[in-house]
Amino acid sequence: MKGFVTVAVREVRERRNVLLAALAASILPLLAPFLPGLGRGNVAEARTIFALILSGTIGLGVALLCGGALFSSDLAERRFGFWFSRPLSAVAIWGGKVTGGLFLVLASAILALLPAAIAGGGLSTAGWAGGGLFTVLAILGISAVTFLLSNVVAVAIRARSPWLVIDLVLTPVLAASLWLATRRLLRFGVLPEPWLIVGAVFVFLPAALLVASAAQVAVGRTDARRGHGAQSLVLWLTLLAGSLGYEGWSRWYVSPEPASLDWVSGSASGSARWAVVEGSAPGRRNLTSVFLADLEGGRTLRLPAASTALLRVASDGSRAVLVEWDGIPSQSGLALVSLDLGRGGSPARTETPLSHVPFPDTMFLSSDGSRVGLVTGSSLQVLEVASGKLLGSSRLPGAADWSWTGEFVRADLVRLWPRRPAWKAQTGGTPAPPIVELDLASRRQTETGRYAEVPPERGFVVAPSPDGTVLLARSLPLGPEVLVLDARTGAVTARLSARPGASRMDAAFLADGRVVTTERLADSLALSLRSAAGETLRTVEVPGEHKTLFLGSEVRPATFAVAVTEQAEGSAPTEWGKGRLLLVDLASGEVTEGPAGYRPAFSAGWWFFRPGDGPVSPGAPVSRLLSSGDRHLALLDARTLKAAPLFGR
Repeated sequence: MKGFVTVAVREVRERRNVLLAALAASILPLLAPFLPGLGRGNVAEARTIFALILSGTIGLGVALLCGGALFSSDLAERRFGFWFSRPLSAVAIWGGKVTGGLFLVLASAILALLPAAIAGGGLSTAGWAGGGLFTVLAILGISAVTFLLSNVVAVAIRARSPWLVIDLVLTPVLAASLWLATRRLLRFGVLPEPWLIVGAVFVFLPAALLVASAAQVAVGRTDARRGHGAQSLVLWLTLLAGSLGYEGWSRWYVSPEPASLDWVSGSASGSARWAVVEGSAPGRRNLTSVFLADLEGGRTLRLPAASTALLRVASDGSRAVLVEWDGIPSQSGLALVSLDLGRGGSPARTETPLSHVPFPDTMFLSSDGSRVGLVTGSSLQVLEVASGKLLGSSRLPGAADWSWTGEFVRADLVRLWPRRPAWKAQTGGTPAPPIVELDLASRRQTETGRYAEVPPERGFVVAPSPDGTVLLARSLPLGPEVLVLDARTGAVTARLSARPGASRMDAAFLADGRVVTTERLADSLALSLRSAAGETLRTVEVPGEHKTLFLGSEVRPATFAVAVTEQAEGSAPTEWGKGRLLLVDLASGEVTEGPAGYRPAFSAGWWFFRPGDGPVSPGAPVSRLLSSGDRHLALLDARTLKAAPLFGR
């Protein structure tokens, strides 16, 4: 211990001038009040910022100076034998010199701050710009890591051994390995957590540098080349082992299986067979796993980072199309990805960069999945999925508070309807833009009509019928009336009005083009089967006193799964608790109790409606998807009314 202290004190004494220089420079921030144009109220802040910048500069400068000369200078000038001629162990020599050098670095950075801290009212960091104490700790940490790194680099350069080639080759290999693992996380929508970055930079890397430096002194002693060989061997074994660990951890992090998820939710995908499943697994706090689940075949396909609004499956189930990105969506390159779902096993994947397409708001797909429409703001682009070829584009009319819902009327004709989400509604809202069609053959855009009636200060959404001839138009929040509009002209063809006393009304198309509506009265809930012309064919009262009704899909022809609950109206479905699942036969009027503890996984009503989510065939797997109170999925057997849990849960 005495030898260790002796070496450390000698290291500080030899380079004590850096401490004097740092103390002299620390006076500079006190001159902040004399800066021209600086108001009296800004003096303390300017002095603090100046001191932090000065501390960082001095800390890095001393780290480079002392680290670069720590061992390499003595080895190059053959003065290192002086230490080994004394009764000192290699550990004492190494530890003393490293400790003395670190003291010089950290003390210099702190000395540069002291006068400004005292002048600002003591050593408290409250109110300091840049995070106060956090900024100071970051300066000290970065300076210490720089000191250790500069020592290792200086030894490698001045030793002039063949190991330098290995250092130069493995450095980019390590960087590439770390980037590929990080890119995998970004691809699945995971930003590396701060603790991981801080641990790697300020714990693992310094530890690797310290161990490598200790090996250089212990093995090499006065032989610079042998010491460099030991340093490189230990350093790269440590760093590559850490890199392999990070690689394995990143693979584990993004690859949970559906059966391991704590919770899952399901939504429609545009196909009667495939559903979008999202969930979260233990130990993966900021990862939401997204899967395409084949509800008939039991196959699941894990998907990278993708907004479920930008994921569609062709109505025939042959192809999935999605927009992917690396990292933050609005700042990274986009790619249009097509997955061939018609074959078993891993689907064939086609990826086309979208360098010419901004991040889209809305996506819709042709029935065969060969063409896709992307809407960004007021811009429409139609692409061929297989090649990414631009088939047509147009500038859409409208205002900032309006968005768009699109559909392929046929392969070469696209129709778009304006919609205004509830969060975009505002006082004195702008009039609705016209309905437009884009003919891909002629590249001609036509305005075909306008909505006849639009509430000026409310949200407004539309859903096309299965044959695309009429629209259901609903204001948001829901009111007591739903309009049926001509899909091309916007003219009102029918009014679906709730009974007197109803506070709100929702509506959705059946697969055969008829309409189901829900009404909330003062003391009851009801479903009605209506024609598209507005004629009421049957009304079914839901028994019991319930506050909210959640409309599911057709589990059998004209039979809807609904959830009723005592939870207040307007609550999110995930907060509804258990409630009750009922099967309402709109043809016979019969109401049957469904399996306890479940509700429909998604709604045919406005809450979960997305462009392209039209009604699916009655009894199709997606229409029978249920969610349990503990947020797991099951498939309803419409004949036995039993729920079969999915994914082994």
